[in-house]
This record gives sequence, C-alpha cells and structure tokens, in this order.
Amino acid sequence: MTRNDKRKDAVPALMVRLVLGDAIGTAFQTVFPHFRVFLRTQGVFVLIAGALSLATTLAARSMMTLDDAASDPAAILADLGPVAGVALLLGVASMLVSLAGWAVGVNVADGLLAGRELDLQTAWGLARPRYGNLLLTTLLVGLAAIGVLAAAVGAGFGLALAFGFDLVTADRPALAVLALGALVGVVLVLVLVLRWSVASVVSVLETRRVTENLVRSADVTRHSLVMIFLTFFVLFVIVGFGSLIVTAPFVMPSMVAMGTTVDPPIWTALSQSVASTAVSLATTPLITTLTVIVYRRLTAPAVVDAPPVVPAPVPPAP
Repeated sequence: MTRNDKRKDAVPALMVRLVLGDAIGTAFQTVFPHFRVFLRTQGVFVLIAGALSLATTLAARSMMTLDDAASDPAAILADLGPVAGVALLLGVASMLVSLAGWAVGVNVADGLLAGRELDLQTAWGLARPRYGNLLLTTLLVGLAAIGVLAAAVGAGFGLALAFGFDLVTADRPALAVLALGALVGVVLVLVLVLRWSVASVVSVLETRRVTENLVRSADVTRHSLVMIFLTFFVLFVIVGFGSLIVTAPFVMPSMVAMGTTVDPPIWTALSQSVASTAVSLATTPLITTLTVIVYRRLTAPAVVDAPPVVPAPVPPAP
C-alpha cells in the first residue's frame, strides 16, 4: 500500500480552518523542544550547503581580484572563465544539497507532528525516492514564476509601444505603463506562489507526478490564500528580525567598504558565512515545519458536527 492509499483526498479547503496563531505556535512548539533532532538530520545538509556557499563567495572574490588586476579584456575573460565555472558548479551543488535537506526536514517535521522522531538514515530513506520529483517540482515552479513575470513585463512594453510612448527617453507615461506591467506580474507571481506553497511538501509526502503536485497544492490552498500569506508573512517577519540582529555586526564592514575602493578583508566573508549558516540552522526547520503544518491543516478531514441525539420515545406505562 502506497502512502497515497493511506491518505484521504483533501476536503474543500474552505471547510478547514488554518488559524494563524495556532500554525506558528505549533511550529515553534515542534521545532525547539526537538531542535537536536533537526540538527542531526536537516542540520547536516544546512552545514554542507553553508560550506558550499562560502566556497562560492570565495570564488566570486577571486573573480573580482582578477578583474581588478588585469587590464586587457581578453585576459580578463580568460582568467575569469574557469573561476566563474567553478562558482556556478558550487552554486548548483549548494542548491541540490539544500533541496535534499528540505526533503529530509519535511519527513522529520511530519514525523514529529505524528509523535515519532526520525534519525538521518530513516528520514533520508523516505526522502531519497522523492528527491528527483521534488527537484523537478521546484524547477517548474521557478520557471513558471519567471515566465509569468516576464510575460507581464513584456505586456507592459507592448502597451507602451502600442500607445506610441517613448521608451528611449523613458518619459512618465512609458514608465507608468512599464511599472503597471511589473506590478501585475508581481501580483500574479505572488498568487501563483501561494497556490503552490505546499507543492514541495506534496512532492515529498505523496507519490504523485510533478504536475500533479502543483494541481494538488492549488486544490487544497484555493480557499485559504489570505491566511497562508499572513501565516508565512508573520513567520518571515519574526525570522527576518532575528536574522538581522545576528548578521548585522558581520555585514556592516562589507557595507562600509562598498563606498570605497578597498576590498573588505577575507575574514568578513568568513564571518558572514558562519553567521548566515547559524541563522539557517535555526530558521530552516521553522520554515519547513510550518509548511508541513499548513499542508496537514489543509488536507485534514473536515470535522462534521454530529446530528443532535433524539431520545427514544418512552413506551406508555401498562
């Protein structure tokens, strides 16, 4: 029996109450008492992704150093080519590792919500068969979002040309039309992301095809978009504020150096990477767990009130 067979199809999301405080509170109550479980499972992938991100940053710094040291454009391109290729490969590897960590974290969070702890081997054993599906689902969502935004901006350009606005000098009417197209694109992408907000969880916990993951997510979220937006917005505000407090002391030296010709010392990149990884270790389990909670709330069977009990008629006394 597959995991799909063990789950009932989602009821209409309108019948399911996604309560803002309950979802976020449950996420915190699930993660922090079991933080060591996440560190031993999802945290391993976060650390590997952080190391790859640091290597990517160092490769980018070496590219800037080569760019400053050379004057011949041909020499610059010859020097930057291999370094840029290494940086690209490291970035792709970091993304792949992060997705693996997400798949493991989804299984760990889902297990904790069901009252059981999973170790790394068990969580990865559940996640590995679904990893390719998760990767394709993530790429499809990203490409769809880029395509919608590009189409909206392109429509803005088309309207500007149709009305004869001057796009070279970018006068006010042209800028207004272009801004309107970009705004429409952002709104459409936001709606799309909200409709597919649990597609990554569906791809891990259910045995569906890539396109079916998107259909399933859109089906269970269609009546709860506002509450989903508010839920993740509140969490991201909390997470962002905490991240700012932790990383600000390490980011300030780089921001100060941006206005000068002096490159920041190497220790700033190292300290920023360590701080960012530490923040990710704390925030990634929260985001993962909240997404699983939203999925579980929206796919839970509706609770239907039982009909009132009518007392049986009392037989007449003899």
